[in-house]
Amino acid sequence: MQLKGLRQIGKSEIVRNVATLSVGSVVSQLIPVLMSFVLARLYAPQDYGDLGVFVNCAGILTVFSCGRYEYAIVRPQREVDALNLMALSGMIAVGVSLLTFAVFAVGTALKVAPLAQFPCKYGLPLVLLFMAVFQILGNYANRCEKYRILTASNIVRSVVQALTRLGLGVLQVGTGLITGCMAGWAGGCAVYAAQARLSGAVRRCFSWKRIGELAVRYKDFPRYLMTGNLLSALSNNLPVLILAAFYSKESIGYFSMALAVLYLPVMYVGVAIGQVFYKKASAWQIESTNRLAGRFFLFSAVLAILMFSVLLAGGPSMFRFLLGEHWGTVGLYSIYLSPWLMLVFCILPLGWIFDARDRQKTEMGLKLLSFIVRIAVVLAGSYCGLSFAAVLLLYSASGVGLCLLEGYFIYKTLQMKADVRQKTIFFVCLAAVLAVWVFRVCR
Repeated sequence: MQLKGLRQIGKSEIVRNVATLSVGSVVSQLIPVLMSFVLARLYAPQDYGDLGVFVNCAGILTVFSCGRYEYAIVRPQREVDALNLMALSGMIAVGVSLLTFAVFAVGTALKVAPLAQFPCKYGLPLVLLFMAVFQILGNYANRCEKYRILTASNIVRSVVQALTRLGLGVLQVGTGLITGCMAGWAGGCAVYAAQARLSGAVRRCFSWKRIGELAVRYKDFPRYLMTGNLLSALSNNLPVLILAAFYSKESIGYFSMALAVLYLPVMYVGVAIGQVFYKKASAWQIESTNRLAGRFFLFSAVLAILMFSVLLAGGPSMFRFLLGEHWGTVGLYSIYLSPWLMLVFCILPLGWIFDARDRQKTEMGLKLLSFIVRIAVVLAGSYCGLSFAAVLLLYSASGVGLCLLEGYFIYKTLQMKADVRQKTIFFVCLAAVLAVWVFRVCR
């Protein structure tokens, strides 16, 4: 039965959509990684410091752009409602960008140091607007299943960003890294705009009354999804900052590199699968969605086990060969984190069911619990004087538990009914993976 499910996935339109998005995501991320070897010789460390402050601030503020109504664009049956949701999201995005501009203008006038000295401060509102438009048009493309446009926009964004940074670096423009970021988002938006040509359709369908009704109908998106996304942003960034206060920069560097290397296939392929699943789950009946969820889980589990096997077999030696002799510790830390990231890869795409079934409150509760547990584990381990490796093991183990809990709620939301044989296979495989992991860690 499982093999039949895999064959059905392989022959379906769905796997073509997943493959299209996955290739685009991987290529769009490889371009800046490869370009970084050149840019490091053109820009000073201070320039990268400014970029880090700028990008991290934009990453937090973008949670508020559009009020997360952009994710509701996929949901309505009627096209006119989707277009009005695009208008609503766009108006909120403009408001957030103008508010950000006003805050920096007032802060600069009053000589508030963090605001007055912020790098490219008046470029931040522009980037927030570009990022919001990119998300709005991307979700509309997902609604229309225009996955080639999604892929093209991501690749163009990376290419424009890389070439702009390269050109300005040659001209010795210190703000070239941040300017490249802005140009990249603008380029990605241009691809969507050229293909979709939606401005006329939005104007024709625009209705203040309908926008108000839709804002109320999908109120759980800003109420719970926005809060949940903010918690996710904090829980993903705070552990590194906390660890940096207790342990050496060398350990933090190895940990950050391990996250970067493992998150590339996990997060971007997972998001690609999730985009397709969200579109189908929003439109299909629960029975069809259940079958698709089961096939996606099986497909993700097979890929996760393959990656897990390569990681355990290669270990530190593989990372020394790929990254350099002094990066072997990254392989060790990657092994510590591997079971948690395996489950993330399997669970992440199916987590979109909370939005597809209006369970944003459940999703926010899970993200709040994840935030509390992950921060508590890092703080407790650090304060107790545990070694960095021990804290990572606790961090990974807590991640495994949180992923299993989220998987249980996904299972209940989908109203799936697995028989005893299927449950036995799942728990035996899970126990086997954890046993191999424990053996590898203790060896």
